[in-house]
Amino acid sequence: MVSSSALVTACPRSEILKRREDYVVDLRDLYVPFRGTMVHRTMELYQHDDAIAEVRFGTTLRGIAVSCAPDLLTRTRLTDYKVTEQPPFSYPWVEHKEQVEFNAFICRNAEWYSPPGDPGSTVISAWQDLPFDPTAHPVTEVVLCYLGPKFPKTLRVESKGAPVIWDDDTIDKEFGPRAELFQQALEVYPEWPKGAEDLWGGEAEWKCPGPPLCYFNCIAKRYPKGLVWDNETGK
Repeated sequence: MVSSSALVTACPRSEILKRREDYVVDLRDLYVPFRGTMVHRTMELYQHDDAIAEVRFGTTLRGIAVSCAPDLLTRTRLTDYKVTEQPPFSYPWVEHKEQVEFNAFICRNAEWYSPPGDPGSTVISAWQDLPFDPTAHPVTEVVLCYLGPKFPKTLRVESKGAPVIWDDDTIDKEFGPRAELFQQALEVYPEWPKGAEDLWGGEAEWKCPGPPLCYFNCIAKRYPKGLVWDNETGK
């Protein structure tokens, strides 16, 4: 399954390596995701009765299974919470905008869903287990709620004051090639997927290309010999 977050990541190489290789991380590298999980869990527990929180929805794009788990979904709005040290000034960051637009597409075209913590899937005929059917109530706006250290900042994806929702054709154009390449990479690994460098940038190799394509301390920066600790050196 290909998640929406995987298709907007700064380093697709790392996402493939995480799924196809054993790797270790330092505990301090998990603190930021852990803090985000605490916030998301709180939001999930205290959603209002006519909202859906952290439920995973799935559909197909060009024959590929894709999924997302919106942080908060109502009959009109899809909201994604981002724990950050510095919220953007006036407009959501590009990768976050892309993610919520793709999430909206998945929800309005959902073919299955699964509750939080349930690795399985529930067929569409069981929509009665949710407050509403998201395919019958496609959202009319997508929002990023940036949770900074001092205050939250909510930014709607909009143009000239009006909400922007990408249609299915735009989603196919933007995400179809990414989904196809990601699926191909999962299947052919450790071989290099043909043409991936054209879409992902960098050289035709699994090692992270670094700045300006990726500024993170990602898993791919440790490829190929640094994915697990060396038992002799402890590094």
